[in-house]
Amino acid sequence: KNIKIRMVITKCDKKFGRGQKLKIYPVKMVSQKYGIKLYTVNNINTNSVKKVITSINPDIIIIVEYGEKIDDELIKIPMHGIINLHPSILPKFRGSQPIQQAIIKGESITGISIININNVMDSGDILNVKKCKIKKKDTYQSLSKRLLNIGYKCLIETLNNIKYMNVNAIRQGNNKYIYAKKN
Repeated sequence: KNIKIRMVITKCDKKFGRGQKLKIYPVKMVSQKYGIKLYTVNNINTNSVKKVITSINPDIIIIVEYGEKIDDELIKIPMHGIINLHPSILPKFRGSQPIQQAIIKGESITGISIININNVMDSGDILNVKKCKIKKKDTYQSLSKRLLNIGYKCLIETLNNIKYMNVNAIRQGNNKYIYAKKN
């Protein structure tokens, strides 16, 4: 069975930052480029969005750069649940700015974690981890780009592991996490 993307759900475009420039999420541009059905929402946890997701009966949902809590009801819709690609080695640097915090804190290694979504932000079981060295000259942009490439490969590997039931989920220790909040 091949991996088929049936739909992309992303946040609505919004104005961002000091200049209030319109932010178009990259996943929207990629979806449009490849003709993938696109659904934009302000809140994924509404009944109307749940009905749309239920109607396509997904095997799995992948969340990337969403940053909000997902309802338990929504988590239970896909057969294999919802997974998230997070740019840190969890449980270190949960939250919205893990890349920035890794650089600010002088970390030498970071990475990508693929986790199951649960009802506590960035605390689900870890399905896969790939490490990445942080170079002395790294910026948010340079490190993000490397992590994106690692993340893509990690995600494909994880989906194949799920497909062939070769996943060893590791529970995160809730007493050992560091939260990477916005500064």
